[in-house]
Amino acid sequence: MIENWNVTKLRETPARPNLFNVDENSELLDANEKKLFHRGVAQALFLACRTRGDILCPIIFLASRVQQPTVQDYEKFMDVMKCLNRTKELGLILGGMSDNTARLSVFCDASYAVHDDMKGQLGMFITYGRGGFVIKSNKDKSVARASAESEIHSMSNATSRGAYELEFGKSQQHLKENDQCHLYEDNQAVIHMANNGRSYSDKTRHIKIHHYFVKQYLDNGEFTLSYCPTQNMIANILTKPIQGSQFIKLRNRLLGYEEAFPNLV
Repeated sequence: MIENWNVTKLRETPARPNLFNVDENSELLDANEKKLFHRGVAQALFLACRTRGDILCPIIFLASRVQQPTVQDYEKFMDVMKCLNRTKELGLILGGMSDNTARLSVFCDASYAVHDDMKGQLGMFITYGRGGFVIKSNKDKSVARASAESEIHSMSNATSRGAYELEFGKSQQHLKENDQCHLYEDNQAVIHMANNGRSYSDKTRHIKIHHYFVKQYLDNGEFTLSYCPTQNMIANILTKPIQGSQFIKLRNRLLGYEEAFPNLV
């Protein structure tokens, strides 16, 4: 794929800090350039959804720009290509814990109001210990009125998928009947809301359905919910353009080059 784009330069990360910024004055691509951009994003999306989840966040954003792509969008796409050019050897490694056990764990995160329409970006990472067999990055379907609301949207989505993977894992005997799904969140206020099934104040009562959805799984013992410091939150890489050594650390855990759990707390 990279060879088709004649990429010679290298980048450490697939996106710059201005990933979600849209320059309305940026020139539109012509018909041929638009076709190439569309094809390139589609190819990169195929790769991101299978073995290179570390580029998923920028590619998901660029996929939303294929109808009217601009020079700015093309430059952002080439940043992804430059990162892939530097990391051609990377792929996805799947496995359990170092002690040969499987620990179904779900990491969820959200970036609040990062898009022009004030919607957030949600991320989900599910693993048995090494590498993610579910890696998701998507724009929130509704506008959240607070960062905690974005986080609870993400946690609710993650709980729904985690519940499915828990039952499937047991049915395939990857997990034992008494195994739990371990949910990780980096927002203490959201953890409090989920555990209590209610919000702190009247301002957040409108999202109580998400609280109770999560709480039912906590109450019946199928799920645990724990705090994960932001610097170790793997799903962070799926919601924002992280830079430098922090990106590399989370990328290595997301792709399975390191276990998901070292220094978790």
